Amino acid sequence: MPLKGEFRFYTLGPQFSIFLAVFSAYAILKHQLLDIKVIIQRGLIYSILLTFIVSIYLTLIFTLNFIVGDVTGIREISALLTIILGIFSVPIIDKYLRKITNPIFFKDIYNYSEAMQELSEILNKNITTSEIAQKASDKLKEIFKNRGVEIILLSEENSFSLGDKLTSTEGSKKLRIPILLENKELAFITMEQKMSGDQYANEDLNLLKTFANQAAVALQKAIFFEQIKTHSEELEKRVEERTAQLERLQQDQKQMMIDISHGLQSPLTIIKGHLNFLKKELPHNKDIEIFEYSIDEVSKLIYDLLKLAVLEGGIENYSYKPFNLSDALNGLLEYFIVVAQSKDIKINCDIKPDITIAGDKRQIEESITNIVSNAMKFIETEKNKEISISLNKVADTVELKIKDTGIGIGKKDLPHIFERFYRVQDEIHQNIKGAGLGLAISKKIIEKYGGTIEAESEAGKGTTFIIRFKIS
Repeated sequence: MPLKGEFRFYTLGPQFSIFLAVFSAYAILKHQLLDIKVIIQRGLIYSILLTFIVSIYLTLIFTLNFIVGDVTGIREISALLTIILGIFSVPIIDKYLRKITNPIFFKDIYNYSEAMQELSEILNKNITTSEIAQKASDKLKEIFKNRGVEIILLSEENSFSLGDKLTSTEGSKKLRIPILLENKELAFITMEQKMSGDQYANEDLNLLKTFANQAAVALQKAIFFEQIKTHSEELEKRVEERTAQLERLQQDQKQMMIDISHGLQSPLTIIKGHLNFLKKELPHNKDIEIFEYSIDEVSKLIYDLLKLAVLEGGIENYSYKPFNLSDALNGLLEYFIVVAQSKDIKINCDIKPDITIAGDKRQIEESITNIVSNAMKFIETEKNKEISISLNKVADTVELKIKDTGIGIGKKDLPHIFERFYRVQDEIHQNIKGAGLGLAISKKIIEKYGGTIEAESEAGKGTTFIIRFKIS
């Protein structure tokens, strides 16, 4: 400005001396300007910024003079433009210059609270020891600008007692900070020399020790998490292996039942043929009749075993075709009534017409026949012998009820009656013949076609079977 003959602002210099002193003191305390390396770095940065601002100012003056000539107010306009450019550009340039000069001077003063917050976030957001160790090491290296940071995890065998610790004090160029929990070392931090060559200050040690205390808890949680995860994976693997083993055993058992059933059918057929021949030769021999009855019972048992094995193994394919259940029940009733009359049993029926479901008609008829036959068997000794069969639509389901006035089932046995080979063990039931397969077969068939079956009973008051299917 003096070169251009401008001397009007000379008198303002002394007035700003007070402000200069105050700002200088603030800069020294805030930015540690007494550190010679920081002074050099800041001096270089501010020199570049000053040169940049002066260059802009002079360029604007010469440009405006060249364009509009020597007009009053050009200096004021150029000063205003320089201020505006400085407001928006100087902070950006200053940040950029600090970034490129930090690697040269190795001096990026960290904020203690911000550094601690960033380290705490790493400990809280990561759940594995490897993630915590890696990310925390990277962040510490970034904060302290040193040659390397490593967090080394210790196993149970390699952990130390408190007396074995290496201590690190202020003024050290390399550090080993233990991570302790209840006087037991979980890991330790190795801090290499700072790239600036400076020693670690007391503030650095305080930050590292605070971080180490927090890291101990985080690492212990991570260790527990990894142990639980490993244990869960091992347990899951064992469960899968055990499940596969049980499935193989069940499959082998089903296959064995099928093989035994097929193996017995052929000799029974041959014996049955010889019995028919003997009946013709000896028509009034009661021993032959008893033998034939026994063969029929064994044959029925083998059939039931084979049927149940096929149902449980999913070997047989059934057709899912809509059919009229009402008509099917009316057809079965003719058979039920004939058998019931021979045993002095009364059959009551309430079958709503035109009720259709989807499934294999033959299989579902077999399941219903099993349940009704079972009811007849357990009602023979009672005085009041009645079986009621009803078929209705209830909401969007078909409900079939088969109710008898038989001997009933106790609370202890009721939950098990659909299990194969299960028989009620008491004085009343022990004289009733059966292998305990009929209800198990009926349940499997009904469930094959998306139905459900349940029983309501009380000892001495009869039993009600409720079968439900979806309306087709």
